Parts: sequence; C-alpha cells; structure tokens
Amino acid sequence: MPWPSTLASRFVSGYIARTHDLDALTLRQSNPSMKELPFYNINASPDVRKAEVELFVGGLLKFLAELQIPLGPNGNMTNAMTELVEAILRADDNSSNLVSVIDTHYSFTDEAPNA
Repeated sequence: MPWPSTLASRFVSGYIARTHDLDALTLRQSNPSMKELPFYNINASPDVRKAEVELFVGGLLKFLAELQIPLGPNGNMTNAMTELVEAILRADDNSSNLVSVIDTHYSFTDEAPNA
C-alpha cells in the first residue's frame, strides 16, 4: 500500500529524495520498510544506528522548520523527534509510518479545517 496522498507525504518523501538521491514518487508508491531506507544502517550497532537515525530526523525537522511548516494544535517538536526515531527503529514497519508521526505534530494546508 502506498504512502497517503497528502502534503506531509510529499514533504517527507521530498526530503528523503533530496538527501539520498531517490525518486520521491517511487518511494511513496513502493512504501519500503524502514530498514530499506537509505539512511537506515543495518550493519551498525544499535547505538550507532540510533545516533544516525537521530541525525536524519534532526535534519528532517530542521527542513520542516525552515519551510515554516507550523506545529499542529497538539504538536511538539521534542515528541516528534522521539516518535520519529522510535518509528524508524522499528525496522520492519512501513516507511509511511513517518508520515503518521509528522501528521500528529505538524499542520499542513491540506489538513486545515474548512472555514
């Protein structure tokens, strides 16, 4: 099953594509497991892998901040960091779970309530 068709999906896949020379559309359509993502180092020790994932997540959150994507009403950057790292470290989970965490903490225009 592909990633959801939302702005959050496009921003997250775009960031991964930009930083790891991938095609964002292919990533969204194939929905690989976390361990198949290019920044997931299966050969590293658990501590090193977690540190590498934290660097990736920090870059993703910085990217969203630079684009001025606002936190949602229940959004919290510290919790977003923790939850994204935890999601990625669940190696066999679908990569689309990244979008679920982002959606929990950020507010994109396609998710705004109708006025």
